[in-house]
Amino acid sequence: MKISAFYSTNTPFEKALAFEQAGQLEQAIEYYQTYLKLEPNHFAAMVNLAEIFIKCDQTQQALILYEKIVAQYPLEPLFSCKLGHLYLAMQRNQEAIAVLTRVLGPSQYRVSILSGIATAYEKEGQVYTAIAYLNWCVLSEPQDWISWFNLSNVYYKNKLYQDAYHSLQHVMKLKPKEVNVLKLMISVLIKLEQYEIALQVCQNQLQGLLPTVEIEYRKGLIYYEAGKLEQAKVLFEMVIAKDSQHAKAYYHLGNVLSDSKNYEQAINCYQQVLQYDSKIVDAYFNKGLCHLALDQWDQGWPLYEMRWQIERYKSDWLQSDWPQLESLEENCKSLLVWSEQGIGDEIMFVQLLPELNKNNRKVTVMCNSRVLPLFKRSFPKMKFIPRTTALLKNNNDAFDHHIPMGSLPNLIGMNSLGQKKFYLLPDDEEKQKFRRSRGNGIHIGLSWKGGIGSQAALRSIPLNSFLPLLEIPNLYFTSVQYGECLKEIHDFNAEQEKSLLHYNPEIDPIGQLDRFAAQLCCCDLIVSVDNSTVHLAGALGVPCWALLPHKHEWRWPASGTQSLWYRSVKLYRADALSWESCIEQIRKDIKNLSD
Repeated sequence: MKISAFYSTNTPFEKALAFEQAGQLEQAIEYYQTYLKLEPNHFAAMVNLAEIFIKCDQTQQALILYEKIVAQYPLEPLFSCKLGHLYLAMQRNQEAIAVLTRVLGPSQYRVSILSGIATAYEKEGQVYTAIAYLNWCVLSEPQDWISWFNLSNVYYKNKLYQDAYHSLQHVMKLKPKEVNVLKLMISVLIKLEQYEIALQVCQNQLQGLLPTVEIEYRKGLIYYEAGKLEQAKVLFEMVIAKDSQHAKAYYHLGNVLSDSKNYEQAINCYQQVLQYDSKIVDAYFNKGLCHLALDQWDQGWPLYEMRWQIERYKSDWLQSDWPQLESLEENCKSLLVWSEQGIGDEIMFVQLLPELNKNNRKVTVMCNSRVLPLFKRSFPKMKFIPRTTALLKNNNDAFDHHIPMGSLPNLIGMNSLGQKKFYLLPDDEEKQKFRRSRGNGIHIGLSWKGGIGSQAALRSIPLNSFLPLLEIPNLYFTSVQYGECLKEIHDFNAEQEKSLLHYNPEIDPIGQLDRFAAQLCCCDLIVSVDNSTVHLAGALGVPCWALLPHKHEWRWPASGTQSLWYRSVKLYRADALSWESCIEQIRKDIKNLSD
């Protein structure tokens, strides 16, 4: 945009305009600035200079000028729209909302204004308000494919995949050959597990729009997400054969190899990724997980720290002014340790806490409120507080340093693991109550569901698959499964026409973790899929047989039956096809236990 009216011949303004038209922007900036010293409120000079600053990515300078312009013309939609989007670029979201809302009336810039308001609300975490404004966009201009596309993106980022799919259908009617639209549609179809349709979009609609190698790469992604690792592997290898520097193909081939437990080959792939594109931070992290799965702690734990560079972990980071503790030798008299990830991770990492208590260091641990009673009882020399931001802000304690709990192994090392049979202490009174109420014989706790999202299907086992265990005579099986499962147990027992699996309705494993821990301590054995119950049983020293899926997490070793984290946990591994052989081995071992 150029506004050239009202200037005099041979003025700095005319020279600035000439330089701008010639593309000599540095000289144009110099002359516009010279002219504005003479005429500080010259409208055309301010607008032209602001636009040059935008072209040169000098956002702050452009913003200052547009603030002056909008102060002169507060109800002019174009200039307020420009200022609002500059505020967005500077992460000044509330100011963007204020200036854009002020000119939210009928104008040719209405869609841009609505879109800017939606972006600001999304950045502020008010997702549904953002969606409302984007819906207003598409209602205002139903033929504007970009508004539909922006709405689809917001739906997708916030896991509203069905809504994203319906929105994208509108986009594809308006813009059927737009590559980014087709890419997003493929991503949405993958999330909806519509793998065949996603493949059709790849094969039919992307043809001619992307190079063949890129289409093969996306087909590999679809097969990978569908769990068809061999087909994915073949496609990624084909891509690399055609483009030996295709970093993303190496990355996903590494994921395939890692999921297939070929950790050494996966590490080599991740190294190739970082050679060709060091910005793919997930490659550092996944490489670290492979080293951890191979018990290569010295290589794995430093790379585990890269999780804070990955988008899905960033929101967990504790915002504070305290520096992170980098060495046990640092002069640190008061330390805040804060939990991250899930309950199982807290229970696993908390065993390293005593190593921090040396040198008269005062340690405060911020953790999930569910584990507070258990942790306080087990580590009486430390202070435990619930993890709430408000409580931390109002806490009078001043800390020298902080450290996330998952960073303790990198700080401390692994030498202290497994030295104790247990490190968590149950409520002894609750434990005695359960002990008095249980009958004679062998009592076995059973948990069959674990994980969330896509991990749930991987880790969980249908209850009726445990029938070979539950039918063993003279054993008393009780549910130690958390979450809603009472109807499932009732239906299972009804189908068997006898009570094979018992349930204590007075225990809520989620809301009453301390009582749940006491219940576990009164079991002779826990049989569980990979979930937080395994971690709790192991930390309490209760014998636990853990069923690991073929594709299991890094915290469990690549082979063997022993866990470095818990002495009382024995590992049983499923094969790539089913849980059958794993359950059969447990059945044999339980029979030996009961005979």
